Amino acid sequence: MSGVIRDELVGVIDVIPLSMRRGEVEELLRYRNLVSVVPFKRRRIGIVITGTEIYQGRKRDLYYPVIKARADKYGWEVVFNTVVPDDEDKIMGAVKEAVSNGAEAVVVTGGMSVDPTDRTPIAIRSLGLRS
Repeated sequence: MSGVIRDELVGVIDVIPLSMRRGEVEELLRYRNLVSVVPFKRRRIGIVITGTEIYQGRKRDLYYPVIKARADKYGWEVVFNTVVPDDEDKIMGAVKEAVSNGAEAVVVTGGMSVDPTDRTPIAIRSLGLRS
C-alpha cells in the first residue's frame, strides 16, 4: 500500500502486441480492479518523537520535518507534536495525549533498535498498539 495524491499516476498497462482480439481485451478487463485508490480514513495525526538524546538537545531531531512534509503532501493535519525521552511512561503518556488532542493516528519515531535503552516498542505494546 502506498499513498498517492490527486492526479498522480498509479499504474500503467502496456499491451503487446499493439492490437488485440476482442476476447483478449475482455480477458484483460477482468483485472480492472487490480488497483484501487481510496481516501485516507484518518487525517488528523499526532507525532511523538522519542529519544533521550533528542529530548536533551544532544542530537537534532530529523524526524519531524520528514513527517510534516508527508502530512502536508497527503493533506493530514498535525494536531499534536512532542519529543519525549526513552521512558515507557512518558512515551505512553505522549501517545495518550496525542489521542486526547484529536489525533486519529499517532506516528511514533525513534527507539526501535535492539539497544536496551530503546523503550518505544515496549511502550507501544503496553498500550496494546502495533509498532
